[in-house]
Amino acid sequence: MCTSPRSRAASNSGLSGRIASHFREGRVLVAGDAAHLMPVWMGQGWNSGMRDATNLSWKLASVLSGQADDGILDSYESERRDHAKAMIDLSMTLGNVIKPTNRVVFGARDVASRVLNLSPQVKDYFADMKFKPMPFYAEGVVVEPDTLRSGRQERTRRSRFMTVRNAVSKVTPVGTQFIQPRVRTADVHEARLDDVVGPWWTVAAWGNDPARLFTPQEREQLRHIGAQLVCFTSESQRAWAQDNLADPETLVVGCVDGALKSWFDTRAMGVVFLRPDRFVAAACLAQEAGKALASLRTAMHATPVAPGAVADSAEVAGDATHAGAATPSLEVVA
Repeated sequence: MCTSPRSRAASNSGLSGRIASHFREGRVLVAGDAAHLMPVWMGQGWNSGMRDATNLSWKLASVLSGQADDGILDSYESERRDHAKAMIDLSMTLGNVIKPTNRVVFGARDVASRVLNLSPQVKDYFADMKFKPMPFYAEGVVVEPDTLRSGRQERTRRSRFMTVRNAVSKVTPVGTQFIQPRVRTADVHEARLDDVVGPWWTVAAWGNDPARLFTPQEREQLRHIGAQLVCFTSESQRAWAQDNLADPETLVVGCVDGALKSWFDTRAMGVVFLRPDRFVAAACLAQEAGKALASLRTAMHATPVAPGAVADSAEVAGDATHAGAATPSLEVVA
């Protein structure tokens, strides 16, 4: 796996920025330092390796458990390579700011830094590295929210549908990380969202029971991928929803800080499909939930569901090599 010309040039100049041409070749996948080398200036090499592992691990588990065929592994490169390259480019740019030895150049840099630090907002912006590019998946295990196209999307929503036109945010939430608000359930007084919904797929609706949005066949498909159905409500309405709205299989989650309601209101969405790595795979209006699921199954190369077959999410997460998975051996290099 060769490196790009720019990466080789960076290495020769001492910045050591390299990235593999491909992250997958047949049965071999590369991650971490085997896939990319980061210049030291931003300390992002370890973080990027963790993002690789988080993206790849659930896809490997899906293949080994029989939930998806190995076509899902192609999305690892399409989702991770561009962001890794962006981090390398930003690290090299920061290196050009840090490493000059010319007295005039580094003197001007230091003066500019002191001036910028006079503003608390600007100081926090740089200290917290808010200039870092955030991961966004334009291709991969994603479903475009307006057309429900499988595997590819645009960053900006262009639908002329009134709900979209009136939405506060026209930026698609699909392909981005979901929020981590503080929530409560019947059994948990207060915790982060991830700690109550479990480690695998989550299908959640605001103020609605997602179990009502799918046909029996679609419910079987959701069980096949181990999806947890979740009803989001405000905390003041959680007890009522628990007793009067939710299906026995649905977890009712009350939002303590209002962040969940704000997320759905801003984007004019009613249902969200969360991947095991907590990126948004699909988001839609309630009446489109079934169509979104069909497109998502295509994007993730989901295997057919045998009549009556049920995949338990805890089983899938804990045993990725259960009987029935006919999967070629894979090698991951990190």
